[in-house]
Amino acid sequence: MKELVVTLCGLFTSLLTALILWWVADSWELAVYTVMVWAIVPVGAGVSGFAGATGYLAGSRLLHHRPSRLMLLNVILVSVFTYFAVHYLDYIALEIEDTPVREFLSFGEYMDISIRSTSMEFMRRGVATGAETGELGNLGYGIAALQVLGFAFGGLGVYGYLVSRPYCRRCSRFMFRKGLQTRYTDDPKGVQASTAQVYSSIDSGDVRGAIQIHSLFGNREYAEDRYLRSWIEIMDCRQCGRHWAKYQVEKWARNDWKEIADLTVSGFTDMAVEIEDDRVTATTTGREGNRLRN
Repeated sequence: MKELVVTLCGLFTSLLTALILWWVADSWELAVYTVMVWAIVPVGAGVSGFAGATGYLAGSRLLHHRPSRLMLLNVILVSVFTYFAVHYLDYIALEIEDTPVREFLSFGEYMDISIRSTSMEFMRRGVATGAETGELGNLGYGIAALQVLGFAFGGLGVYGYLVSRPYCRRCSRFMFRKGLQTRYTDDPKGVQASTAQVYSSIDSGDVRGAIQIHSLFGNREYAEDRYLRSWIEIMDCRQCGRHWAKYQVEKWARNDWKEIADLTVSGFTDMAVEIEDDRVTATTTGREGNRLRN
């Protein structure tokens, strides 16, 4: 039943997204889903596919439904459906000399003409360069295929996010963030030393100690020369009180924080941990104590 309700939520946002995309294209002649980077990366389609699949995100979180393989298939199909729904809305609304196109063309014929008449306009930094390809003919099917893939990958982004979220199997509920402690530094040796101590505390089951050690390292505030960042995130199950902790180290590179995979650890614990302005408190909530299990 949950799977069905979540799928219906996804179908609803898919139709809503298709309607919005069609309305924007019809009103402002801006087909967002056709935007591509370097002429081959369907960024607009990916964003549109993600938007269309947000119903799965909302439904799963509200119903605490863990994504399944069936949902993966549903997400892909509904995301691709969004692409065709946009074109179908255009198809039923289009008129030529006050005569609806649907009276003399089937949807399949309309799609064939639309795809073959596709043309590309090139822009640089958001400004049109004046260069165009003209009608692409059969090559238009290649562009259409890229857009379909973009919609599918957008939906996969939603599914991947849901799968990555900590989930309490005891209560069949998603966990929610309870606290986050972040530190910045330019001292790689210090990071290694701090990480070794944090790992040691985690291995011994002392989550509270790991957080206290981390709180004493580095700086709370970011600065341009502090290119290393470490953080500990705490999430909990609102039903049974089980907690999930994750420690991660990242490096600033190419205008973004990149995870250092070898310096990441996460797992569940029965110790209830609080992070409040670096003041850490913890209480045992289960028989297994505060042992962190990967």
